This record gives sequence, C-alpha cells and structure tokens, in this order.
Amino acid sequence: MTEPSVDRTNDAQVKAQAEVKRAENAVAIAKAEDERAQEVEARAQSAKRITVAQLDETANGLASIEAQERGTDPNDNDAIRWLVNERAIAETTRRALEGRRQREQEQLEKAQADANTASAAVERAKAALEKARAHLSDAQDDAWEARLIAAKEPLPQHLEVRRAWRQRQEEIERQRERDLCWDEARRRYLANIGERCPSIEEKMRMEDELFNLVWAERHGEKPPKTEPSPVVRREPPRALQSGEQGWGRHLHAFDSTPVTSIEKVSGGTESNWDPFEED
Repeated sequence: MTEPSVDRTNDAQVKAQAEVKRAENAVAIAKAEDERAQEVEARAQSAKRITVAQLDETANGLASIEAQERGTDPNDNDAIRWLVNERAIAETTRRALEGRRQREQEQLEKAQADANTASAAVERAKAALEKARAHLSDAQDDAWEARLIAAKEPLPQHLEVRRAWRQRQEEIERQRERDLCWDEARRRYLANIGERCPSIEEKMRMEDELFNLVWAERHGEKPPKTEPSPVVRREPPRALQSGEQGWGRHLHAFDSTPVTSIEKVSGGTESNWDPFEED
C-alpha cells in the first residue's frame, strides 16, 4: 500500500476546507432564497383570503338587493332604477373579484411551487455541506496519519482501523481488476486459438502474455515484449502396426495377441456342454 504523502494530504485538507466554506455559503444563499419564497407564498395566500372575503361580502350584497327588489313597489320607478344600478354594480364587482381570485390562485400556485423548489434546494445544500464536512474530516485524518508516519510515531487506534480498512479496499479493488483482466485474456485466448489444441504449457504461456497485455492496456502502460513462441516440430503420424488401432494423430497399441475364434474356445460353446455337469 502506498504511504500517504504529507504534502499531498496537506493540500487535500486545504482544498476540503475551501469546499466546506463554499458549501456553507451555498446553504446560506439557499436559506435566504427559501425565506423569500416563503414570504411570497404567504403574501399570495393573504391576498387570496382578502379577495374571497370580498366575494362573500358581494354575494351577501346581491342577496340583500334581491330581497329589496321583491319588496319594492313595481310602480316606484325611482326605487327600481336605484335597485337596477345597485345590482349592476354588485354583479360587476363580483365578476371582477372572481377574475382577481383566479389570478391570485395562479400566483399562489406558482409561489407554492417556488417555495417547494427553494426548500428542496436548501436540503440539497445541507446534504452537500454534510458531505463536504465528512470529506474534510477524512482529509484531516489523512494528513494526521501522514505526519505520524513521517515522524515514525505510532498511530491512534481509529487511524489504525482506517488504515486497515483502506488497505483491504485496495486489495479488493486490485483483485477485481485482476479478475477482469483474466476474463478478457481468456476471451482473447479462445478467440485466437481457433481449432488448435495447444499443450497446457503453451496455453498457460499464451494466457499469461495476454493478461500482461490487457493489464497494460487498462492501466495505460507500455505493453510488455513477448518472446517468440518456440517452434514445435510435429512428426508425421506413423503407420499403424499389426494389432494397433488409432484415431487422428493419436495412436494406441492394444494387445497384439491373435484373437482366438469363439468356435475354438473350450467350454460353453459345445452343443452338449452342461454347466452343472460337475455338480
């Protein structure tokens, strides 16, 4: 495992501190925007309540005018003209208030959406701040560990635990990379050999070379030089001898003793032979 550098860990700590500062500023800005959005929403709700109250009042006025109309003398032209004028004013006022209520409802919905967005932004900013603080804590521990190692002093228990965990994670990651490289090397091996049937030694050598090549490709390293494959001289298959059988390039010798005809086997082939005669 690579030992942490004092200079590198100190630089990381400074960057983490700056990131925490930026996150704190972002939280402050998000909170201010959230407060402004909440105020806009509150004003929109208040305006809508006022309009609704005025609509109720106008409706009551129309009901009163209708009651007066029912009790007015139909021959009293002055009273009728007054009632007509009052009804027209009340109905026009009601329609105007309904229009204003619709506009205020739209403004309220927009204000509520903006307030929800601002609240979500505050939560995201707080989460980013917590993450930045955790990163700063890790950076501080890394810098502390690097200073103690450079001074050849023992590490506290929690730093030892962090070091062991980091080492284990590096081993797991390194093994995962090796497994991926081996999988790719074996895939290329199978794609390259075709119908050949190489020996186990040649197979292992080819897979090792392909693994080194894949590892270099994945890590941006220079591919290693491969030694030329040894020339394997194959002898032509010999002719089968008497008493031998074979298939392909593989020959296998069997017992060359001539096979005795079944008619000449004593016991069990005669027509008058009885296996229970001796008993």
